[in-house]
Amino acid sequence: MENGTYALALPKGWDGRAALPALVFFHGYGSSAGATLRRDDLRAELDRRGWLLIAPNGLVPPGRGRTSWSHEGSPSRTRDEAAFTHAVLGDVAERLPLDRGRVFVGGFSQGSSMAWHLACLDAAPYAGFVALSGAFWDPMPEDCPAPPRRLVHFHGLTDHTVPLEGRPIGGRFRQSDAFASLAVLRRSWGCPSMPDGMTVAGGLRCRTWPACGRGGALRFCLHDGGHEAPKGWAKEAFDWLEGDQVDAPRPPHGDKDPHPQTDPTAARTPGAAARAR
Repeated sequence: MENGTYALALPKGWDGRAALPALVFFHGYGSSAGATLRRDDLRAELDRRGWLLIAPNGLVPPGRGRTSWSHEGSPSRTRDEAAFTHAVLGDVAERLPLDRGRVFVGGFSQGSSMAWHLACLDAAPYAGFVALSGAFWDPMPEDCPAPPRRLVHFHGLTDHTVPLEGRPIGGRFRQSDAFASLAVLRRSWGCPSMPDGMTVAGGLRCRTWPACGRGGALRFCLHDGGHEAPKGWAKEAFDWLEGDQVDAPRPPHGDKDPHPQTDPTAARTPGAAARAR
């Protein structure tokens, strides 16, 4: 593909004909699509649900040497990530029966910031978002013009890589405060200031806004860990995103990390395929 590459992992047991729901998952800074395909916690849950995994590759900015994403506030300015993601989905849809009404977006660390970026500015093609350990970067958007969707965010209380309060990066850039990021979405989506539900279970402390004024829904979950995904996050996230607790709008059918860096084209294991064109 022009401007980048991505990898795919088909769900085990797919019959080759049924329409495939999908998760587009953005890796963390310095990681790769190949590392995403090796996330056992994610792959097992997607196999259970019969979902396709789409793993884009970040680009290496000139002079930096590690993969990154060009979201708002990022030091990287290598491509239009929203347009690239659209192109990836178009390429996948030419090769596989993609269920365009059930395409979700997720990410870890800087990849999580990509999920926030798309949820704010380009949510229309997607059914929902799951974010792990990363939110907006400064300057934060004042408003999110994209149509509201469902978003669930997980963050470790002892995360020092992407602290809940944010931190400066290299003197010129800054990861934003996760709570302030949440406030931007609440305000943009018309959510009340107080959550409708608060739960403590399974090591997660979650606050939920199930029916925001403009139609979206938010869930914000904290855990005791650091810069990592909490145990059981994938089932928790996708159960909520596809649950009937909220009536968030979905796009009509037809709409448009801590792992070592590896070559995604080496990830051709049973049930997986890499695409670089």
